[in-house]
Amino acid sequence: MKKTISLLVIGAFLIFCEWFFFRNVIGSSLLIGDRGDGRLTTLLTEHWWNFFNGRESFGELAMLYPLKNAIGYSDMFLGFGIIHSALRFLGVNMFYAYKYTLIIVHCAGMFATLYLCRKKLQMSLGWSLFATVAFAFSATLAKHAFHTQLFAVAFLPFISIGIIDFWRSYTSNKKYSKAAFITIFLFVLIMYNSWYIAYFTVLFAGVWSITYALLLWQHKILWQNLWHHTLVLKWKILSYALFAVILLIPFIYTYIPILQQSGGFSYYDVAIYLPEFADLINVGDDNPLMGKFIQAIQLNNRGYSCEVVEGFSLILLILFGTMWYISGKQRNIGLAQSDISMTEKCQILLVQSLFISIVVCFLLIVRLSANGVSLWYILYHILPGASSLRAIARFMLYLSFPMAIITAYTADKYISLSKKRNVVLWGGLLVLLFVSNSTANGVSASWRKTDEVKWLESVATPPQDVESFFIINVSYNLPHFDVESLDAYEIANFFNLHTINGYTGKYPEHWHLGDKNHYNQAVKEWVNHNKLENVYAYDKGNNVWIPYEEYIADIQQYQPGDTISFTQDGNANKYTESGFSHPEPQHTWTEGRNAQLNLFIKDKPTTNLRLKITAWPFLGGNITSQTVKVYANDTLIETWQIKQEGEYAAIIPASVLTSENIALRFDVSNPMSPKNLGMSEDSRLLGIAFKTLTLSQEEVK
Repeated sequence: MKKTISLLVIGAFLIFCEWFFFRNVIGSSLLIGDRGDGRLTTLLTEHWWNFFNGRESFGELAMLYPLKNAIGYSDMFLGFGIIHSALRFLGVNMFYAYKYTLIIVHCAGMFATLYLCRKKLQMSLGWSLFATVAFAFSATLAKHAFHTQLFAVAFLPFISIGIIDFWRSYTSNKKYSKAAFITIFLFVLIMYNSWYIAYFTVLFAGVWSITYALLLWQHKILWQNLWHHTLVLKWKILSYALFAVILLIPFIYTYIPILQQSGGFSYYDVAIYLPEFADLINVGDDNPLMGKFIQAIQLNNRGYSCEVVEGFSLILLILFGTMWYISGKQRNIGLAQSDISMTEKCQILLVQSLFISIVVCFLLIVRLSANGVSLWYILYHILPGASSLRAIARFMLYLSFPMAIITAYTADKYISLSKKRNVVLWGGLLVLLFVSNSTANGVSASWRKTDEVKWLESVATPPQDVESFFIINVSYNLPHFDVESLDAYEIANFFNLHTINGYTGKYPEHWHLGDKNHYNQAVKEWVNHNKLENVYAYDKGNNVWIPYEEYIADIQQYQPGDTISFTQDGNANKYTESGFSHPEPQHTWTEGRNAQLNLFIKDKPTTNLRLKITAWPFLGGNITSQTVKVYANDTLIETWQIKQEGEYAAIIPASVLTSENIALRFDVSNPMSPKNLGMSEDSRLLGIAFKTLTLSQEEVK
């Protein structure tokens, strides 16, 4: 009876903690995350519901059309997708299905942590609860819930349970392959769900393996054990590796080509996401325990990314340091005993290796100066896949799991008090931990299901022949246009369409729709490159669908006599089709061997047109001029020898003006790269710098 009551009390406490953690979203229309990443991850998880229903292929998404491997530009969310799809099957709408998927995953991870501590590590109830609260209800996770893929840390206790089951079965001569295959499957599932969590798992395992091996070698017990277990497990290890490789074939097929194409993030991009030593305690300025102190020292006003707000509970940090010190002293005492067994030695060193590994991992990612000096610079260049990670500070959230477990484990092992005092100790620490791990308003949540449904239902029904579309007339003054262009993905999912818009950290080749300053040009380039048909523009401001040709003709409409400016603030991007680089303050370079503009003249000209440009050549080496062949509607009309800045003219005969559209193409003889000429690191093939262009009608004589 007492045991049953205890279990009910424990369950009620943990359910309360779960409710408190998600208190702002449970029972409300609030959704976890924001209309940026939170909305994206909802739609990516919905992809699996579409996949199971046969509406989308494995790698296809409703965005970035017509990329065949579009899902490779983001996390896959397969683990979340399975639970999400089950809820969708039960009739839950997309937004709530994803919200409660995250809560279910988090809750499962919370109970798995308690089970790991209580049953697998044989810890007392009090310290098991301490570890569970320290990990599962961290302020860091609550603050960074807008990156919902980070909820995959809830899989870590399941991986740990699998590893322990494997080792104990192996050392007790029981069947262990089942535990091994389950553990491998769970890790692969993490890879298919959240790349950051999977990579950090491998990184931490690597650091721990090296640390543990060095400690074993120091005490002369490495090679004899390692050699013995290698001989015993050699064929099993091969079978496990083969099993993992087979499971990862779709993953490799999806992600490796994209990583090779994009090259990952630059170290400059990574450096702004590295934490400083002060970020050990940076749990946000709305934390009940540390918030006012963090505000006072202006820790979050340093100009760094908000991603560095990944600190640890002050209570956990203090206890971690204390238990490392105590366990170190106990290690020395234990290893000095003459009758200590090999197994006991390994266990003592295992505990120490985990403490050291956690500290080493933090030292590897910490920013040592404001300009980004860090040991991570070395790992960035030598570790495979390291360049695919940008927000390295998220590793601190990951480290909260091993830190919570090893701290509580050693406290349970080495703190010897009477039962009453022990309850007072861990009970008091648990309360302090709970406070130090809290946020003022629950998890990060800033968008609502009711608003999304209302907006989607207000969108005009698309024409029946729409194959793909892009969004226009959005708030171009937003600092992140790509967030608003995510509306297109949501509309595409709602109407079962495809959009060429997208929301991605790495841009596909030839796709530049995230550049709001050259959006129309990027649309034209993507449509032309992929030879898309039945494309529409969705005018969000006016809630109408416009055929692509009509939209392009409208934006490219030109009045003879008007000047087209190629300066940074000019209007040339309306007309440039291909072969022009980004505008500079006074000009725009052609890039490559040809450049094209398209203009639409509402009243088709009946006389010759005079084309005039102001331009200058890019020269170097033995090249003293650029030969430029000028075409109008694919008809050669002039050849220029451009040696210096000046005005260059050509006549477009009326005979080639067969419609309202005029396609101008400039073929450049010798475009060159400043990098190849040793002038700079600019690798663009530059030809002609355009400053202005004008078309004027010739008077009939």
